[in-house]
Amino acid sequence: MRGFDVPMQPELILGTKAGQIVVLDRATGQSLTKVTEIDVKPANIPG
Repeated sequence: MRGFDVPMQPELILGTKAGQIVVLDRATGQSLTKVTEIDVKPANIPG
């Protein structure tokens, strides 16, 4: 892009089937956004 002298960090943006958006550094694979994992109880649905 013209007028910008700042090099851009290469990133990979993924959308999941669950509606989450994940942004990763392409060089290291580290997440560029905060990721919070929450433990949930398993469902009691038979089958």
